[in-house]
Amino acid sequence: MNHGTPEALAYLREQTDLARLQRQYLSEQNAFELSHLRWRRFNDQMRGAIQIMAIAVGAVVVIALGAALWNASQAEGLVVDAFSVPAGYAARGVGGDVVASDLTNRIADVRNRATGYSSAGTVSKNDANALSVEIPETGVSLAAVWRALRGWLGHERHLGGNLREMPDGTLVLTATFDSGDAITVSGRELGNMEQAAAEKVFSTFDPASWFNYLINAGRYDELVKLNPFADVHDAHTLSEAYLTKGSVLAAFLGQDARGIALTKVAEAYDPAFATPHNMLVKEYDALGRVDGILDESRKILTLKESDQPKHLQGRGFAILRSEAQEAIARWHGDFADALQHVCVGECVGAYDLVDIADLELMQHDGSAARACVDRAELFGEPDKTGLAAVEAAARAEVGDWAGAAAQARAGIAFNAGNPDLWLRFSYREQALQLGDLLAVAEANLGDVPEARATLARTGGDCYPCLIARGDVDAIAKDWGAAEYWYAAAARRVPESPFAYNRWGAALLHRGNDDGAIAKFEEAHAKGPHFADPLELWGEALMAKNRSDLALAKFEEADKYAPHWGRLHLKWGEALYWTGDRTGAEKQFATAAALDLSASEKSQLAQRPHG
Repeated sequence: MNHGTPEALAYLREQTDLARLQRQYLSEQNAFELSHLRWRRFNDQMRGAIQIMAIAVGAVVVIALGAALWNASQAEGLVVDAFSVPAGYAARGVGGDVVASDLTNRIADVRNRATGYSSAGTVSKNDANALSVEIPETGVSLAAVWRALRGWLGHERHLGGNLREMPDGTLVLTATFDSGDAITVSGRELGNMEQAAAEKVFSTFDPASWFNYLINAGRYDELVKLNPFADVHDAHTLSEAYLTKGSVLAAFLGQDARGIALTKVAEAYDPAFATPHNMLVKEYDALGRVDGILDESRKILTLKESDQPKHLQGRGFAILRSEAQEAIARWHGDFADALQHVCVGECVGAYDLVDIADLELMQHDGSAARACVDRAELFGEPDKTGLAAVEAAARAEVGDWAGAAAQARAGIAFNAGNPDLWLRFSYREQALQLGDLLAVAEANLGDVPEARATLARTGGDCYPCLIARGDVDAIAKDWGAAEYWYAAAARRVPESPFAYNRWGAALLHRGNDDGAIAKFEEAHAKGPHFADPLELWGEALMAKNRSDLALAKFEEADKYAPHWGRLHLKWGEALYWTGDRTGAEKQFATAAALDLSASEKSQLAQRPHG
């Protein structure tokens, strides 16, 4: 077999080598191309990432710039710039920045003492060295840019000035607003001058909160001289001005009628402003004007937080709404609901705890009331007038009229020995309560003339006082006079159940069971969560030998006053007379563990058995 010539074989070997080289080249070329393509893909990915990062950075810059502009536009308050001072003071370390810092701190302290409702905003010192980061190629610091933005877009007011030393050694400190208004004080002690200047600056910058500061500082002589009508330019400012004047007249001069009239003018200028409504509630509270309390409280609940000044939004507005809700619930006999609105957040003061104790007593829960009183006394400076009122009411609850009278007199004496307390609306409200409790206690102790004399000092528009007058005459069995006062109270506040309830109690005591039931029915319609008319309604049904019908009334009353000893005692009696001896014993056992008067304890001891 011929395999070919040598030349053919050599040619084949060369072609084979060439093919091998081409394959090797193509293999290497392919690897190179793959590597190049991978690199190009990486470059494309990096380029895309850089573009995304650039877009993200740009977005952040735009957002940051927008936020900076918005924050600058929201800037408000007072900025204290450096003062100029004599060279000698600067050499001793009392430079212009030191005086500015002192004034800043003192103004801030005045603001903080002006209560949590202050509208002063922030008080800050203009520190030219803050955040001194230079912007390249401009020599301008970020702090300067930020100050410029705030000055351009914001609403800050600036305060500057100077300290001078007169030839006789007297110092003159002048503080000047950016508006050109200047305040000057003189003296020889720089600290006292700075305090006086800080107070004058604050009273100019925020006159409404200056009113609160004077109250907290106890400077009532300055309050009555306050002129709130200076620099009044708009309806809201006029509202605040009339509110200030009205509050001064009512709280510090005792001119209630004028104070209420001026506060109503404030309300008319800015009806959406919650504070005049709240102040009227306090003024009416101090007078026992429950009709006004309810009317203004309902108005507060219709207001919008967004319509309030910035300083009143948030917690401040929540407190006003909560107080309004408590007042409405209280005067409709819904004490459980009222308890939900005593505090916004935590109850941290003795006054709140005394208020809770009073509401617990209205639900006839003496144990819970005593626990609140004990907590209030732990604060060290308890609300002594309020505590006396609670203690008197607690003793009245169990028929300890001598103890009730003693507690009421102690509270009244405490008020008399602390005349400044009379300037607070809450103490005047509690003083009314003490007077009513004392009169009812005196009548139960047999001194009806003294009881009537005690109540003669109260106004004819005081709802609880009218009811107390009816109670005193009912105790004296002067039924015509008692009904006259109850009817007057019911006309005064027709939506509240208390006058109808006491009127029914007097009729029940007189033996007019049907008349009593009619009044209890009215009271229940006006206060469906008020336990007292339901319990007394049950007693009236028992007096008509309808214990079977009384059971439903006692059971419903138990929803609203589950710890009322008398309720469980009478419930047990009704169960006994309907033949449920086991149920009766359970109710008697419950009553025995709760507060009872001496008479009720005697009834429990003599209860029917078998």
